[in-house]
Amino acid sequence: MQYYLCDPDQRDMLYPFSRLHHFAEIRLGLCTNRERYVAGLNEEVIPLHKAEKHSLPSVFINARFIADPQLCQAIKQLQIRQALILQNEIIAIALSDHRFSGFQKKYEEVRFIPYEGN
Repeated sequence: MQYYLCDPDQRDMLYPFSRLHHFAEIRLGLCTNRERYVAGLNEEVIPLHKAEKHSLPSVFINARFIADPQLCQAIKQLQIRQALILQNEIIAIALSDHRFSGFQKKYEEVRFIPYEGN
């Protein structure tokens, strides 16, 4: 599967940083969040705004969530038409078609899996 890191629907959460940079490119200590996901997933993670076209199947990751080993492991276990959620917010969603339209819970036939990590 191809992994895409996407800005959350509420971009003002990290204002003023999110005004100039996408969430994936904001430096959090030593690494950007994208670099953390690349290391944790051991796969290439493409910021959605830089992708010319989605390859399928795809996992879309909400860049608002900072990558850690436990979260990356949970994301790697997602199957098609499954979404990882934390307190009614989608962390990541695996799709086999081009239906990605943000992180609102409006996907039919998607099984929502609660994330019980940190």
